[in-house]
Amino acid sequence: MRLENTTEKISELLLSDSEWKANNNSLLSGNSGIGLFLAHYYKASGCNKAKNRALEIQKNLLSKLDKFNLRFSDGLSGQLWSYDQIQTLIESDDSYHFTKWLTKNLIIQSNEIVASDQIDFLHGLLGIEQCTYGIKKEEFSSLVDQVLLKQVKIDFRGAFWFESLGEKNVINLGLAHGQAAHLIYLTERLNSTQHSSKFRQLIKEGINFLNFYLSEESLSMFPSYIVKDEPSYPSRLAWCYGDLGIGIAYLKCGKVLTDETIYQKGLEILKHTLQRRERSKSGIVDLGICHGSSGLIQLYEYLHRSTNEACFSECRDYWLDHSLRRLFHNTSTYRAYRGPEEGWIQSNGLLDGLAGIGLVLLSQLFPYLSKWEEMFYLKPIRDGKISVTPSCSDPPTKLADQI
Repeated sequence: MRLENTTEKISELLLSDSEWKANNNSLLSGNSGIGLFLAHYYKASGCNKAKNRALEIQKNLLSKLDKFNLRFSDGLSGQLWSYDQIQTLIESDDSYHFTKWLTKNLIIQSNEIVASDQIDFLHGLLGIEQCTYGIKKEEFSSLVDQVLLKQVKIDFRGAFWFESLGEKNVINLGLAHGQAAHLIYLTERLNSTQHSSKFRQLIKEGINFLNFYLSEESLSMFPSYIVKDEPSYPSRLAWCYGDLGIGIAYLKCGKVLTDETIYQKGLEILKHTLQRRERSKSGIVDLGICHGSSGLIQLYEYLHRSTNEACFSECRDYWLDHSLRRLFHNTSTYRAYRGPEEGWIQSNGLLDGLAGIGLVLLSQLFPYLSKWEEMFYLKPIRDGKISVTPSCSDPPTKLADQI
């Protein structure tokens, strides 16, 4: 009952926002995520108020499309993905899929895309590629393939990519901005791309690179990122950075290569996270999807489904209880933590706000409504083939700066 009541309260809070039209439309903290949650809530509950508001938001998204920012986190691709998700859930009259329009227009910019170094998931080409589908998707994905091949570096450690967030010579290892996302993309494209043999080798070399920095005696088995001549610090426990995203990359690489050693190493990495529950060990401060406890709920739920290991469901339950106890403790609103510079700010969005938390809780009640997770590189893991069916805060310098 606690789970149902909390989800209902989230819907009431989001529906009571009379200023929603003045909000931005990003997935990070704006209307795109709110509309997505309300469409799912309508599908689960039949609440017509949620349906009507989701349709209002869907219509509003088209009036404020940011055609100069294509990012998944706060730009055009994220908005259009949300638009199509709402349409699919509510079965609205508008039958035109705007992500097809996005893909078509991206092809026009093919020269600029191939020249880009923006292969980041949340803010670059990998996230945009996830949002595209339709007749032109393969053509756009092929362009992204070329960018990954162009930008990869290989040395004695293995294959890696430099981060494209503005700082030079940073190698990010996480899922939101770095190595884990690149490797998962390679696994998903392995059986579709014309560069299959090159991708297979890059997956092996990419795992070799991660193995070079793996430490079994540290709080986390991997740092958040690598910078030449600078010490490495433990990474937080989260979707965006750290061992969870990297461990999932190992699982997917192991399966697609049919390499049991890589797969078992992934399980070892993921099980190493299970005891990191105190704040000083986890770095968990808020409850959002991107770097908070609701993201852990979804990750451990996904891992339980993918591996059938009971330890992951037990950890999921721990973080579910953690989130429910803290969500509305002494407050009727929700604030996300944006790091030491911005501090705590109210957020109703998907990536770090109330809508995302609600979507995770709703997926616990109605597992058939959890397909949205696939957008976050949480697609089913299969032997030999992976099915094709957020601004995240800057990298911390040490664990204390993550909390």
